Amino acid sequence: MLNIVLAKNLLEANNKQLAAVIDQFADEWAYLKDPIKARFECGYIAPVFNDALRAAGISGAMQISIPAFMLPELYGSRVNATHYSHVATLLNNTIYDWTARQYSPQCPFPLVYKLRDLPKEAQRYIDDRRV
Repeated sequence: MLNIVLAKNLLEANNKQLAAVIDQFADEWAYLKDPIKARFECGYIAPVFNDALRAAGISGAMQISIPAFMLPELYGSRVNATHYSHVATLLNNTIYDWTARQYSPQCPFPLVYKLRDLPKEAQRYIDDRRV
């Protein structure tokens, strides 16, 4: 089972600057809390979040595309799951997903989880595509 935590809990003992960027971004993009409004926004919002991180002097963020079939417990099982990917941000082995509520309406906003908590197949897929 995916170990999901709230961003504030994950960052409390970590980087206050990163926590501030996340708080500000969550306020600016609060409409993404609505599962219907979050639909199909992942490819747009991940690079916008990456830009916000860079503007704050935080480097190392990258946009990742996760095939849905690798994470059925999070992104659901769909007829077209083998052809569908979901986009999020990877920073320091932590994934930030601003549109996950389109799949799991009760999940935290943003959804934040560690790369190591993904199934091994998904971890390898992402690691193979790191720049």
